[in-house]
Amino acid sequence: MENVKVLYISYNSIDDPLLISQGLSYIEALTHKYSFTLLTFEREYKQDFYSRKRKLKEKNIDWIYYKINNNSIFFFKIINYVLNSLRIAKILITEEFSILHIRGYASMFTFIFSYFLFRILFLFKNSPKIIFDLRNPTIDEIVDTNYLFIFIRFFLQKLEKIMFKMSSAIIVVSDEYKKFIFNKFRIYGIDNKKIFVVYNNVNLEKFIFFDNFNNHKDSFKLVYIGIIDKYHPLEPMLNFFELLIKEFPYAEFYICTYSEESKLFAEKFIFEKYNYLAKKIKILKLFYDEIPQILSMCNLGIYFFLGNNIRGKISYPIKIGEYLAAGLPIICNRSIGISDIIVKENCGVVVEDLDKESFIKAIDNLKDLLKDKDIKRRCRNFAESYFSLKKSVENLEECYKWVLEN
Repeated sequence: MENVKVLYISYNSIDDPLLISQGLSYIEALTHKYSFTLLTFEREYKQDFYSRKRKLKEKNIDWIYYKINNNSIFFFKIINYVLNSLRIAKILITEEFSILHIRGYASMFTFIFSYFLFRILFLFKNSPKIIFDLRNPTIDEIVDTNYLFIFIRFFLQKLEKIMFKMSSAIIVVSDEYKKFIFNKFRIYGIDNKKIFVVYNNVNLEKFIFFDNFNNHKDSFKLVYIGIIDKYHPLEPMLNFFELLIKEFPYAEFYICTYSEESKLFAEKFIFEKYNYLAKKIKILKLFYDEIPQILSMCNLGIYFFLGNNIRGKISYPIKIGEYLAAGLPIICNRSIGISDIIVKENCGVVVEDLDKESFIKAIDNLKDLLKDKDIKRRCRNFAESYFSLKKSVENLEECYKWVLEN
């Protein structure tokens, strides 16, 4: 197993919080058994890349990065995909890998052309095993949400089917997702055995957990982590917070995002429509490593997902795991796949609708829940059961072993 080389391809930047928590964390945990080459695509080159490349090398990870053209014109995006495909083909030709780990659809589009070129040039060379690591819904939903032309959708669906067929294994992030993929693609010969579940994880050691009881009489901090878009709207969260203040007059709302665009949008939106709440709201742009410290100061995590689609139903959002790891109960809506488990474990309150009546009822339930002196410990236990990095790494290693043996 010592000589097993893995090429891990991610279209995300090395600084992307999802790649850090759901990619690099796995790789670093398996470097004692596998030799990794990490390939990322960067929107900009940074001065510290050389030192970071050296630090990764010390962990037995080779890092290769290519530039992404930020041009918004579709033609130039296609040219950029083609150039990067040729670069990947060159890597496949000059290096021998046992496993190609393709993370997400953007990586798939770049990889699939380079792989065909590699197979044409080296027809009789042993092919590495391909693992397709799904981090998004299927093409049907991605295309629908971006309003691409029908003929582009048809073309991408064909590529998707090819990728599923040529993959030795498929990785999904939940048991619900596994059932969905199997039912959708089994007509193409997809075996249920080759679909592996590697849950979204939280590195529990990084999250500060104080098992102390807070009566919330003098302070109360609501927190949201993540982007703000049509699926993660700000308005219902602000409406909930406005009602929360009536029960907890000292309440504050921390809106934390990794995106400058989301931060600017939140500032503008609150100034224009909720300026009367502005003094009680803090909008922060944070790096991933700063999140645990912020959560350690908060009392309740919030996550409202807008839409009744596959993306919400089959995922276990990372922010939910981060809230729980810090011992925070959760207020969320029914569109989230993990909502039933949150109720079952008594670690939060689920609202049926994003309206005033539902919010008032939820706040009444929260008042009772927050009086429970065991709530923080229960939330932490939930995170340890469902968002364990150790368990996720074990599942990924099981996947690697299976593809090498089959």
